[in-house]
Amino acid sequence: MNAYMINKYMELDDRENIKSGKVDRFAEDIIRSTKTFDKKRDFLTGMIDRVTVKTEHRFNRKEEQVQIGHSFVIRFKMKIVKDKLIWNDENDKRKGYNLKDGNNLLKTGLVHEVTARAGRKFTKKKQ
Repeated sequence: MNAYMINKYMELDDRENIKSGKVDRFAEDIIRSTKTFDKKRDFLTGMIDRVTVKTEHRFNRKEEQVQIGHSFVIRFKMKIVKDKLIWNDENDKRKGYNLKDGNNLLKTGLVHEVTARAGRKFTKKKQ
Protein backbone atom coordinates (compact mmCIF):
# COMPACT_ATOMS: atom_id res chain seq x y z
CA MET A 1 0.00 0.00 0.00
CA ASN A 2 2.77 2.49 0.86
CA ALA A 3 4.61 2.03 -2.41
CA TYR A 4 1.36 2.27 -4.37
CA MET A 5 0.38 5.62 -2.84
CA ILE A 6 3.88 7.05 -3.15
CA ASN A 7 4.00 5.98 -6.81
CA LYS A 8 0.64 7.68 -7.38
CA TYR A 9 2.00 10.89 -5.90
CA MET A 10 5.17 10.62 -7.93
CA GLU A 11 3.06 10.33 -11.08
CA LEU A 12 1.96 13.91 -10.40
CA ASP A 13 5.60 14.92 -10.79
CA ASP A 14 5.86 13.23 -14.18
CA ARG A 15 5.79 16.22 -16.53
CA GLU A 16 4.54 14.31 -19.59
CA ASN A 17 1.63 12.51 -17.94
CA ILE A 18 -0.15 15.24 -15.98
CA LYS A 19 -3.57 16.29 -17.20
CA SER A 20 -5.85 18.96 -15.79
CA GLY A 21 -8.09 16.49 -13.93
CA LYS A 22 -5.38 14.11 -12.73
CA VAL A 23 -5.00 15.84 -9.35
CA ASP A 24 -8.72 15.43 -8.68
CA ARG A 25 -8.59 11.75 -9.66
CA PHE A 26 -5.58 11.27 -7.38
CA ALA A 27 -7.49 12.78 -4.44
CA GLU A 28 -10.50 10.57 -5.14
CA ASP A 29 -8.22 7.53 -5.37
CA ILE A 30 -6.73 8.32 -1.96
CA ILE A 31 -10.18 8.65 -0.39
CA ARG A 32 -11.39 5.43 -1.99
CA SER A 33 -8.31 3.39 -1.06
CA THR A 34 -8.00 4.55 2.57
CA LYS A 35 -11.41 3.56 3.93
CA THR A 36 -10.16 1.23 6.67
CA PHE A 37 -8.00 2.12 9.67
CA ASP A 38 -5.14 -0.13 8.53
CA LYS A 39 -5.05 1.40 5.07
CA LYS A 40 -5.09 4.93 6.53
CA ARG A 41 -2.21 4.01 8.86
CA ASP A 42 -0.24 2.52 5.96
CA PHE A 43 -0.81 5.61 3.84
CA LEU A 44 0.25 8.00 6.61
CA THR A 45 3.29 5.87 7.44
CA GLY A 46 4.35 6.18 3.81
CA MET A 47 3.90 9.97 3.78
CA ILE A 48 4.98 11.11 7.26
CA ASP A 49 8.51 10.83 8.59
CA ARG A 50 8.00 12.18 12.12
CA VAL A 51 5.43 13.98 14.29
CA THR A 52 6.65 16.10 17.19
CA VAL A 53 4.17 17.19 19.86
CA LYS A 54 4.99 20.39 21.71
CA THR A 55 3.32 21.85 24.77
CA GLU A 56 1.96 25.39 24.62
CA HIS A 57 2.17 27.59 27.72
CA ARG A 58 0.98 30.97 28.92
CA PHE A 59 0.86 32.88 32.17
CA ASN A 60 -2.24 32.65 34.35
CA ARG A 61 -3.65 35.34 36.68
CA LYS A 62 -1.08 34.50 39.35
CA GLU A 63 1.72 35.04 36.80
CA GLU A 64 2.50 31.31 36.83
CA GLN A 65 3.27 29.56 33.58
CA VAL A 66 0.60 26.95 32.83
CA GLN A 67 0.10 24.56 29.95
CA ILE A 68 -2.81 25.53 27.72
CA GLY A 69 -2.53 22.90 25.01
CA HIS A 70 -0.43 21.30 22.29
CA SER A 71 0.98 22.12 18.88
CA PHE A 72 2.47 19.78 16.28
CA VAL A 73 5.42 19.75 13.92
CA ILE A 74 4.84 17.22 11.13
CA ARG A 75 7.82 16.24 8.95
CA PHE A 76 6.77 14.66 5.65
CA LYS A 77 8.97 12.36 3.56
CA MET A 78 8.31 14.51 0.47
CA LYS A 79 8.17 18.27 -0.01
CA ILE A 80 4.39 18.54 -0.30
CA VAL A 81 3.54 21.40 2.06
CA LYS A 82 2.50 24.43 -0.02
CA ASP A 83 3.95 23.03 -3.25
CA LYS A 84 2.48 24.51 -6.43
CA LEU A 85 1.74 23.49 -9.97
CA ILE A 86 2.27 26.51 -12.24
CA TRP A 87 0.89 26.17 -15.77
CA ASN A 88 2.87 27.81 -18.59
CA ASP A 89 -0.45 28.80 -20.18
CA GLU A 90 -3.62 28.62 -18.05
CA ASN A 91 -5.82 28.31 -21.16
CA ASP A 92 -3.75 25.65 -22.93
CA LYS A 93 -2.62 22.92 -20.53
CA ARG A 94 -0.71 21.13 -23.31
CA LYS A 95 2.01 23.78 -23.12
CA GLY A 96 3.22 22.27 -19.88
CA TYR A 97 3.81 23.37 -16.35
CA ASN A 98 6.47 23.92 -13.72
CA LEU A 99 6.48 22.51 -10.20
CA LYS A 100 7.42 24.79 -7.37
CA ASP A 101 8.84 22.74 -4.53
CA GLY A 102 7.17 23.05 -1.21
CA ASN A 103 8.43 22.30 2.25
CA ASN A 104 8.48 19.05 4.16
CA LEU A 105 7.56 20.67 7.51
CA LEU A 106 4.09 21.61 8.68
CA LYS A 107 3.88 23.53 11.96
CA THR A 108 0.51 23.93 13.59
CA GLY A 109 -0.43 26.47 16.17
CA LEU A 110 -2.37 25.60 19.28
CA VAL A 111 -4.75 22.79 18.36
CA HIS A 112 -7.93 23.09 20.43
CA GLU A 113 -9.44 19.80 19.23
CA VAL A 114 -6.90 17.67 21.10
CA THR A 115 -6.51 19.83 24.17
CA ALA A 116 -8.34 18.83 27.34
CA ARG A 117 -10.12 21.76 28.93
CA ALA A 118 -9.84 21.77 32.70
CA GLY A 119 -11.80 24.01 34.97
CA ARG A 120 -15.16 24.33 36.58
CA LYS A 121 -17.90 22.16 35.17
CA PHE A 122 -21.29 23.82 34.97
CA THR A 123 -24.40 21.73 35.40
CA LYS A 124 -27.98 22.58 34.57
CA LYS A 125 -30.13 23.53 37.52
CA LYS A 126 -32.95 21.15 38.26
CA GLN A 127 -36.38 22.71 38.37
